[in-house]
Amino acid sequence: MGRHGSHKYGPTRHHRIDGRSLRSRSCWRRGSSGQDWCSSPSREFSFLHAMPACLPYRRAVGMKWVAYYPGNTHEGLVDSTGIVVLNDYETGHPKAILDGMWITFARTAACAAVFARYLTARRNPQSLALLGAGGLARWSLAMLSEEFTSLSEVRVTSRSRESRDSFCKELAPLGAWNLRSCETAEEAVKDAEIVVSAIVPHATPPFRAEWLAPGSLLIALDHLHAWDSRTFIEASRLIGDAEQFLVNAAPNYGLDWGSLGGYGDIGAIAAGAMAAREPDESRLVGIPTGKASIDIALAADLLTRNGASGRLAVDLGPRQVGH
Repeated sequence: MGRHGSHKYGPTRHHRIDGRSLRSRSCWRRGSSGQDWCSSPSREFSFLHAMPACLPYRRAVGMKWVAYYPGNTHEGLVDSTGIVVLNDYETGHPKAILDGMWITFARTAACAAVFARYLTARRNPQSLALLGAGGLARWSLAMLSEEFTSLSEVRVTSRSRESRDSFCKELAPLGAWNLRSCETAEEAVKDAEIVVSAIVPHATPPFRAEWLAPGSLLIALDHLHAWDSRTFIEASRLIGDAEQFLVNAAPNYGLDWGSLGGYGDIGAIAAGAMAAREPDESRLVGIPTGKASIDIALAADLLTRNGASGRLAVDLGPRQVGH
């Protein structure tokens, strides 16, 4: 609704403010990563994140607004939705609205590939396990296969046979890999050099440290909730992009941050200021937390590449599964 619509349908001096809105407490919270977020009382494990960022070097400013409502698929809608609003760097005026999920999938999977570039035990890994068969798994396969043309064995698992079989049927022709659907996560993970997990929250972590092979790299796009505590306690090192996020989140998963094997920052590793994988390190766990700065940088780049200017029209209606 634009200014004219707001003026037409907005309250007049004869309207009264509903007292309930004044009495209600804000549901907004400041998360461990510094993001503002809230959840809906009507849907367990749901959240909405507000992720602003300003990038002076890119002359870009904006915010990603993303929501996750598990169970939407039962109504034929996707669980995750999002938009990115870009503002003019000089005036602050909104100038573009972009689809936020494409940007989220692309940047998250790209971060996974950067983690793998510096942290794999071998420069030419051959086996990859994907735990989850959703959008992040698809993008992770695309990004990692671009980074490692040596990948030849890709195993995927998910909660439903239909989703993992569909994943394999759709993506098998797109690469020179053997793409195999696995009944269990343990089967998929066995002897895999790179493991990428991207699943929805569970009350109890479904994945176990004992499945991971020595020398493997786990990239947990689902952060700390999908793997048992031994996974993080027994890791040679945790590698992330936001240490404070992990420090604050660890107690929620029964983890004592001080007792873990150590922490490395992927930015420092990429810059050469910190060692990547040491010869005596066995399993490493990479945890990209997701930074708004990357979302806004990618959105600004998309806008520049598109050559868009002036007013952008977008369809913000309900997103159906498969669309």
